[in-house]
Amino acid sequence: MNLFLFPHEISKYNGYGIVVGEDYNRLSVSKDDTIVWYTYNTDNKLKGNHLFIDRGRISIFYRFIKVLQNRPSTEISKKMLAELPLVDDYTTIFCGDTIFYRTVRRKYPEKHLLVRFHNCFYRIDTRRNEQNIGLDRKFSKQLKIFTRLEKEIFADTNTTPIFLSTEDQSFFRAQTGRTNSMLWGVGVNKQEMVKESFWPITRLVYFGGVESHKKKSLGQFISYIWPQLREVFPNLNFHLFGYGSHVYHDKKNKIWGHGFYDGDGWPYLKNGLYINPDVIGGGVKIKIKTYLENNIRFITTPYGFEGYDPKFIDCEIAFCAPLDHWHEEIAKIIKESQKK
Repeated sequence: MNLFLFPHEISKYNGYGIVVGEDYNRLSVSKDDTIVWYTYNTDNKLKGNHLFIDRGRISIFYRFIKVLQNRPSTEISKKMLAELPLVDDYTTIFCGDTIFYRTVRRKYPEKHLLVRFHNCFYRIDTRRNEQNIGLDRKFSKQLKIFTRLEKEIFADTNTTPIFLSTEDQSFFRAQTGRTNSMLWGVGVNKQEMVKESFWPITRLVYFGGVESHKKKSLGQFISYIWPQLREVFPNLNFHLFGYGSHVYHDKKNKIWGHGFYDGDGWPYLKNGLYINPDVIGGGVKIKIKTYLENNIRFITTPYGFEGYDPKFIDCEIAFCAPLDHWHEEIAKIIKESQKK
């Protein structure tokens, strides 16, 4: 009998849900296992012993207290776990996110734990300090909280961390000298495409929410790369879709912040170049999986491509270059698209 805890419902519409789905399939869950779902969707339509912790019960006050304690705001509590009909002994215990670790460890102090890392904030914090990368206060606080948590897990030799990328796994080995970690990457179902389907590039597209840690990357692109591209391609437009994107709207400089996208398919698929100007890294960017599987033309930084096979960078659909080289690389991509 095993205990599996998942931090999200299975979904194909967001990165969290995609990874949870792949983990669920890898674990070969049986009817005798206990599965705990920490989610807003608590409708039990699944067969077997499925239990739920309702994220909707997590109050703002609870989150605030957790942050004051330098703990993740969504970290589960001892009470949440105590309300579930769990037994005292399981063969395998899988924590599908680091936010389960502390409470599960307290309940099962002697058991070996498998702990899934959806990111590695400790590595991001180390690189931030080494490269003196400035981040806003909100993300800096989050970085501090999760780095503290991940250091505890790294120090617990009775755990097996599971990483999304080889870069995160290598960092763990360098910090601890331990080799008992696992790599569960993101699968990519790459489809063949009709190369004649693309038109010359007239638009750059950013697709995704603009959370605090992404503002740094977008800010560098808009401040340094975009003006250089506009000098060469004055009719080029930049479109942003997703939460918070409207704040970047600047009609004069042909930057269009649309907010949430409510259309069908992908905007400007034929004549666009999607961008992922990631300067932070850590974990795996699930949007890259989506671009690869849907044959969406894109450019990313090496940080944004961590966790994926370099073979996918074909310099026809998928491009990769450091952000400070993007003005040259994108100009080359646009000029090449005009020849086809």
